[in-house]
Amino acid sequence: MLCPPEQYHDGISCKPCRTPCREPNEFETSPCTQTADRQCRLCDTLSTVQCELGEYLLPNCDKTTFKPCGT
Repeated sequence: MLCPPEQYHDGISCKPCRTPCREPNEFETSPCTQTADRQCRLCDTLSTVQCELGEYLLPNCDKTTFKPCGT
């Protein structure tokens, strides 16, 4: 069964996808698809990221990406 845009099928019926991830604290790890809801993750849950030599942690987090390291 196909669901309308911004809805997914949970095996029983179409359900609305959760609202977009909230900036600046969350980013999207998985988009809403026909079979799965949108998944968001807190930006600070990745604060243990180890950057490469010459890079430093960046506060770059928006609703679809988290880029923790930069030059």
